Amino acid sequence: MKNLTAIVVNGLKKAVTRFTNKRHSRECQSIEEINHPENEVVTQDISIQQVRLRQVATGIKALMDEQKIYKNPQLALRELSCGLNMPSYIVTKAINEVLGVNFYDLVNRYRVEEAKQPLTNPKYDRYTILRVASDAGFNSKTTFNTVFRKFTGVTPSYYRTTCRIAMDVRPQELVTYS
Repeated sequence: MKNLTAIVVNGLKKAVTRFTNKRHSRECQSIEEINHPENEVVTQDISIQQVRLRQVATGIKALMDEQKIYKNPQLALRELSCGLNMPSYIVTKAINEVLGVNFYDLVNRYRVEEAKQPLTNPKYDRYTILRVASDAGFNSKTTFNTVFRKFTGVTPSYYRTTCRIAMDVRPQELVTYS
C-alpha cells in the first residue's frame, strides 16, 4: 500500500505542475476565448482537473485510513499538504469539491469514528471520556463533546451508556407487542 501511495503522490506532483502551468497560461485569456465552443482544450482541462482532484482526494483518504494522521492533535492543512507533497490550495479544493466537506469537518469526522470504537467496546470501559478523546486526536473534552454531538446527535457519555444498555439487552428479553 505504501508503494501505491508513493505512486499516486508522484503522479499527483507531475499533474499539479502541468495543471498550474496550464492554469497560468489560461488566466491570460479572456472569458470569451475560454468559453468559445470551438475550444475543446478547455473542456478537456476541466475534466482533467476533476480527475486530478479525485486523485488528491484518494491520497487524502489513504493518509487518513492507513496512517491515521487525524490522531495528531496538531494536524493542520499544512501538514496534510506536506504529507501529500501538494500545495494546500489544491488539497483544500479536493476536500471541498470531491469530498464535500471542509478540512476541519473531515478530520473531526474521522476522529469521531475513531472514538466510537472504544466507547462501544466493553474492553475500554475503564477509559475516561477524556482519554478516548485524546486517543482520537482531540485537544480538549469540550471540543470533543461539541464535535461528537454535531456528528452523532448525542454526547459521548450518552452514546457510551446507550451502547452498554443495548449490548445488555438480549433478543429473547425483548418484548414484542402485537
